[in-house]
Amino acid sequence: TRFSGNDDTATPLFQLSEGPKEITATNPAGGKLEVSLLDGEGNEVESLPEDESDHTEGKLPTTLSSTVDIPEAGVYVFDVRADNLWTVEVSDAG
Repeated sequence: TRFSGNDDTATPLFQLSEGPKEITATNPAGGKLEVSLLDGEGNEVESLPEDESDHTEGKLPTTLSSTVDIPEAGVYVFDVRADNLWTVEVSDAG
């Protein structure tokens, strides 16, 4: 499942099955990128570790990646805080 957007926003609600998932987020222009996975009630399930590199626009792309254990199947949403365009992709780990 893949989402894209611009600046600070939340993705549409989506279904996830239980188990480990690989989450990769990219800000192709570089700059701020913070991604949190929330459950259908708005509770934070996981926050991707922040990229500690220089968050200056025009630098290399900012990429975050993490494996998250989804505790139960259900509806989830990504809360994204970014400068510029971003993508978030989630897939089964392993």
